[in-house]
Amino acid sequence: LLAPQQGISMEYGQLDLKARQLATGLEDLGYVAGSVIISDFPNTAENLLLQCALAHVGAAIATPPKDEAAMAALCAAHDVRGVVTVDGMAPTAGPAKALPTVYLELEEGLRPASRGAVAFAELLEHS
Repeated sequence: LLAPQQGISMEYGQLDLKARQLATGLEDLGYVAGSVIISDFPNTAENLLLQCALAHVGAAIATPPKDEAAMAALCAAHDVRGVVTVDGMAPTAGPAKALPTVYLELEEGLRPASRGAVAFAELLEHS
C-alpha cells in the first residue's frame, strides 16, 4: 500500500496484519459475517484497511445514499448493522443503530455526536 498524500507505505504483510487487527476490533463490537456496514470514508489508506477487514469478517460495505428514503430502503433490504464514518454520520433508526458507530478522525476534534462512538484508530490496536 502506498499513499504518499498521507505519508503511508506498507508492505502486504503489514497491511494484512492491520486489516486482521481491525477485523478483530469490529467483531468485538458485534459486526458479523453477512451484515452490511455503511461507510462514507474517502479514498484513503483507511478505506482500503476497512474493506480488507470487512472481507476478513465476511461483511459487506455500502456507500450511504444521498437521501433518507434511499437510506431507509437500503436498511430495509439488507442487514445493515452499523456505520463507519468520517463526517459524523450516525444512524437514526433501524438495525444500523444497533452497533456502535466507528469514526475516523481526519481532523483533530472532529467526532460524531452519537453516543458510544469508537475511534477507528482504537480498533487497529486489537490483536
